[in-house]
Amino acid sequence: MFVPGVVAMWAAALALVGSTVSYLRAARGRQEAQAWARQFFIVAVVAVALASAALLYLILTHDFRYHYVFSYSDRSLPTSYLVSTFWAGQEGSFLLWLLAGMLIGVPLIRAARHYENRVMIFYNLTLLSLVAILLRQSPFRPLEGLPPGQFPFDGQGLNPLLQNPWMTIHPPVMFLGYAATAVPFAFAVAALTERRYDEWVRASLPWALVAVVTLGGAILLGGYWAYVTLGWGGYWGWDPVENSSLVPWLASAALVHGMLLQRSRGRFRKLNFSLAILSYVLVLYATFLTRSGVLADFSVHSFVDLGISGFLVANLLVFAILGFGVLLWRFREIPTSPGDEPILSRTVLVILAIALLLATAAVVLLGTSAPLITRLFGQPSQVGPAFYNKVTLPVGIVLALLLGVVPYLQWRGTSPEFVRRLPLSLGLAALATVAAVLAGAGGFTYVLFLAASFFAAFSNLLKTVESVAQGRLQRAGGALAHLGLGFMLAGIVTSSAFDRTDKVVLPLGEGREVLGYTLTFRGPERGGARRAMEVQVRDRDGDEYLARPRLFKNEKSNQLVANPDVKVFLTHDLYLSPIEFDPGRSAEEAGSLELGKGETVTAGPYRVTFRGFEMGGGHGSGNEIAIGAALLVELGGTTHPVTPTLASTPNGFEARPATLPGAGSPTVRLIGVNANEGRIRIVFSGLPEQAAQAAQGEPMRLSLDVSTKPFIGLLWFGLVLLLAGGGLALLRRARDFATSTAEGGAPAA
Repeated sequence: MFVPGVVAMWAAALALVGSTVSYLRAARGRQEAQAWARQFFIVAVVAVALASAALLYLILTHDFRYHYVFSYSDRSLPTSYLVSTFWAGQEGSFLLWLLAGMLIGVPLIRAARHYENRVMIFYNLTLLSLVAILLRQSPFRPLEGLPPGQFPFDGQGLNPLLQNPWMTIHPPVMFLGYAATAVPFAFAVAALTERRYDEWVRASLPWALVAVVTLGGAILLGGYWAYVTLGWGGYWGWDPVENSSLVPWLASAALVHGMLLQRSRGRFRKLNFSLAILSYVLVLYATFLTRSGVLADFSVHSFVDLGISGFLVANLLVFAILGFGVLLWRFREIPTSPGDEPILSRTVLVILAIALLLATAAVVLLGTSAPLITRLFGQPSQVGPAFYNKVTLPVGIVLALLLGVVPYLQWRGTSPEFVRRLPLSLGLAALATVAAVLAGAGGFTYVLFLAASFFAAFSNLLKTVESVAQGRLQRAGGALAHLGLGFMLAGIVTSSAFDRTDKVVLPLGEGREVLGYTLTFRGPERGGARRAMEVQVRDRDGDEYLARPRLFKNEKSNQLVANPDVKVFLTHDLYLSPIEFDPGRSAEEAGSLELGKGETVTAGPYRVTFRGFEMGGGHGSGNEIAIGAALLVELGGTTHPVTPTLASTPNGFEARPATLPGAGSPTVRLIGVNANEGRIRIVFSGLPEQAAQAAQGEPMRLSLDVSTKPFIGLLWFGLVLLLAGGGLALLRRARDFATSTAEGGAPAA
């Protein structure tokens, strides 16, 4: 089958090869080749854009002749979710990653300036590795097994859990971050080959900040999606796939701080080369873990193996050997210088912070790799969340304390601010912690973590306000980002350690008290494929709102989907997660009896025996077919044969009762037949009062997990501040590099 997307992918591969070869010639002195290298790269960008447009066109036009379109989309999806199916599967997400990398390459050519030739050689290699995977596992593969000229009318559809606005944003941001980590890698390897051990830091620092901001934003967006969609009450479960994106972010954050150290102190060159290479290699390792199928039994987010595991392993090994091999080759040549800073200096504390970030990354990486490691010795297994919580809690406390002290220090020691501002930050943190304890916070370790988080937040808040007041907004980026991180740490503690959870069963129309709220189940909404369960919520002050948690069955996947209702208040979130819905039974169903052939049951004064089925015509039209239940009814020692029937009519099935002996003319109706097993279900009407009372109906019920999340808003607000601070820092460093090169900067590489 001729597909423009396949042609475009091969064109991209050839153009990238041409660009790489031309850049290699330019790096060897043939400067006229640089123009060819740029043109080849632009051709590759256009080709990847056309391939992406081709896949999107196939999705939007419902061309189910293609395996990818058939597997992840259907005709019922709205346009926004149809677009998100582009990256729902492995092939599409690799294409999205490649597209992000190609688009980053366009400004990189301009921004790299005299570093362009060497940097683009290694950056092109990272893009070629993605192209090779897509040529091996193409998103344009036709659906196999179709008769000539035929194709499915509809597809299998998108996982209902992914049909969420946040999942239309999270993957593109994540893959932008993945692509950005390749830029410092390319700068580092290029600098090592050219023996330029300092100038690369200024050029690649803005790109390292892009990676930190985008990866961090994507991780938290994914956490918010889990919080409002999955219904388990949390935003981070230490899932192996979650961890595999966290580890490169920790390494990239360490790299940014290491680069700032080298810029300020002229040291730590070997550390930064190692971190730049490690960050990208960890991205490749995360890709192998999540897409090779090794975690398929341990994470619901993991992809199954599509036969590209060999490519993923080769990709990982090639770039690990390339990066660390060049580093070892030049390792002894890289200049080092001893430090004379006192312990209480920004230099020493930043080094300690880098060590904490790397130690956390190592522990999380080890835990995430547990299924792979244990597989070597027998049955694969994984570690649980308790392992990560136990290790990261003390690290978080120390990191928060460092965030609180660093703003008052200089690279070579303390500053006048240390004496003036530090007591104020400590005092504000103490007041906030006392207020939290009076509000119900408990547990020494958690309260200590909360106090350290408040200290970090107030210290950086004062630093940010001071910078803004002095008209140095761009220099406030770091303090603002650390202020956001302090708020995030506080929100993590309050919402996780001090939350309250209870389970409740709500019969229809009956109020239940839980966690200070009165919940009343009003029933399921009428109509809709994803119907909500309507729950009236009233607080102690009498204020009410209608909560709408959703519990529905996806017909295509036969999957039960539960979406919580999250109500945001100033001091907490109220989280209602549906567990089970019982539609109940009517009075008739509750009072019915089931019999097999030859069985006898008692109903009021009657003993009823089922003898067998009787077939015959109905009482109406001759087209009717009726099935009767031959019953022997004993009353007062006398047996009476009766035969209630169930007739098939043009308007559906109609139950026709038989009259029973005795006062009041009670009746028995046939309401269910299982001819294969020889069983029936009957219901009595007009029985004496005591029998009628036994035939009460059962109301529908909704089971909920109810929880309160104190001050979880600090987490999301902190994320916004973190991203804003990172953005300010990125603008400052990009402008700094542009200014330095405009003034003569470094010579051509």
